[in-house]
This record gives sequence, C-alpha cells and structure tokens, in this order.
Amino acid sequence: MSMLSTRRLLILEHTGFIGSHLKQHFHVNFPNLEVLGEALPRLDLAQADEASRLPRLLDMDTVVIACAAIKRQLGGTIYTLNRMRDN
Repeated sequence: MSMLSTRRLLILEHTGFIGSHLKQHFHVNFPNLEVLGEALPRLDLAQADEASRLPRLLDMDTVVIACAAIKRQLGGTIYTLNRMRDN
C-alpha cells in the first residue's frame, strides 16, 4: 500500500482479533495516518440503509480494510453470524 497519498485508513470490524491488531499496527507505524474503526453494532453493513453512512468516512485519500469472519468455535455458519448480529 502506498502511504504517500493516503491520509486515512478505515478498518471495518476493527474490534476483532485481526482488525484490532491491524489498527494497532498502523497507529504505531504510521503516526501521521488517521486510523478509524467501525464495527457492529454501530455499523451493520448487512442492513442496506447502513451503507449510506460510509460516504462521510471516505474520500480519494482513504483506504478501507474490511475484516469479517464467522467464528468456527461458535458454529461457523451463516445462521451463527445472523444470530450474533441480532444480539
């Protein structure tokens, strides 16, 4: 990733294992980069109307990293993901 023109990094689902480590890595190694995070339940991109919130966070100098997973230890199915989102 070229950091020359990147001013902002948005990590979707930044609270999970990978997302939280990415956020910390970029925060430490690129101190001039604005690092943002959005996650459930605050932003649920499975809901169509929630996507309309993204443009305020994005511009031509923003890189987006999307982290998502269905935890194997919780069943690893789409049913599990939906159940987790509904809680």
